[in-house]
Amino acid sequence: PKGRRLRCPLSKLQGESQFRALMVTGRVDVVDARYMREFDIVKNAVIKPRVYEESKPFWQGNKLLSELGLCLTVRSTGQLKVKNRYADLGLETSMSVTGTLENPRVDGTVRVEEGKFSIPFLRGDYKVDRGEIAFAETKEPTKAELNIDAETEHIDRNGTAYQIRLNLKGPLDGIVIKLSSTPTLE
Repeated sequence: PKGRRLRCPLSKLQGESQFRALMVTGRVDVVDARYMREFDIVKNAVIKPRVYEESKPFWQGNKLLSELGLCLTVRSTGQLKVKNRYADLGLETSMSVTGTLENPRVDGTVRVEEGKFSIPFLRGDYKVDRGEIAFAETKEPTKAELNIDAETEHIDRNGTAYQIRLNLKGPLDGIVIKLSSTPTLE
């Protein structure tokens, strides 16, 4: 029901006849996970896509499922991994998922514990110093804020070593890349 915060009972699927809706509640311990959606940092940070294709959600068209209430606590009990052509990262998470299947609300963080990644038009593998994706219950999950600091070393033709620092920051659908170096490069 809109405007009313529900107390989350322990794990169960329940129905409330006065609201004529179902609710799933409980704790989800993520033991093993695989990131399946292709994420292209170039398209998300440099080239903003105008059109993209997405499959229809399994619950779309079923009112009972689309209005299924969510009251879940999600946490990782082991290290989560992202391993693809751009990244090899170890992650940890703790968050809550509320709202409905049609309109989920996520609150919490996904932290980068270790790892490295590369960006096609930048040289080198960047080792992550610190990183997180922060979800806010008041924003859509696609508007989660990314903030990752990483660095790499680059040696130019003259043998000068540069520490290049990279910061990826902003909402997932509009990431901004900032670079700095020691010694300073143009």
